[in-house]
Amino acid sequence: MTEYARLAGSYSGLKARGNASVGAIWSTDGSATFTITPWASQQLAVRSPIFNGSYTATDTTTGQVATTVRTGERITFPGTGYHV
Repeated sequence: MTEYARLAGSYSGLKARGNASVGAIWSTDGSATFTITPWASQQLAVRSPIFNGSYTATDTTTGQVATTVRTGERITFPGTGYHV
C-alpha cells in the first residue's frame, strides 16, 4: 500500500456523463461514500469495482433505499432530479 492510499479525502461537484454531478468521501479505514446528483429524473448507470462487494444505494433526500440492478461492476437505478 502506498502512502497516498492511507490518506482520507474528498471531492464534490464533478460533472459526470449523463447530466449528473458526483462526489466522494473516503477514510483511512477504507470506508467510502459516493454521491451522484442527477440534474433530471432519469435512469442512472454507475460502474465501479466496489459493486462486487456489499453496498447500499440510498436517496439521501428521501431516506429511501434505491432499487438497483447489478451486472458485474455496473449498477443501474432510477434517479430523481436534484436528489442526492
